[in-house]
Amino acid sequence: MSARARNVTLIAAAALLALAILLSLDIARNDPLADLAKEINAYGYDFTAEDFYVLGGAQDTSIAALLGEQGADLADAIAASKACGFPSDVNAAGDITALLANADEGVVTIYLRDGSIELCFLQGANGEALPLK
Repeated sequence: MSARARNVTLIAAAALLALAILLSLDIARNDPLADLAKEINAYGYDFTAEDFYVLGGAQDTSIAALLGEQGADLADAIAASKACGFPSDVNAAGDITALLANADEGVVTIYLRDGSIELCFLQGANGEALPLK
């Protein structure tokens, strides 16, 4: 390989590497789960976007309708969520997304309605619903 071909190859590789780094930074900056992590971290946690597991979701429904199919009693979850200042209107309809994140004390359970936290609480080791720390 000539010196000119080697230099062109190195320049092209460096340009691709720089483009990949810029694209990665842009994706990380625009990740909606990063904003969610910041909001939950205000309660003393240290989550990143990668710590959240998207459990699933449904469109044009409510949290109560979604969980009512499973016979869930939401009273404790609503009380724990309201204690943290979240709206906790489980009857409000919209696009619902459920997320989970492991914490030292249990599992942080989050229900988004139309992209905003509606219901959020900590599931303790015995399954009890607790406010975030």
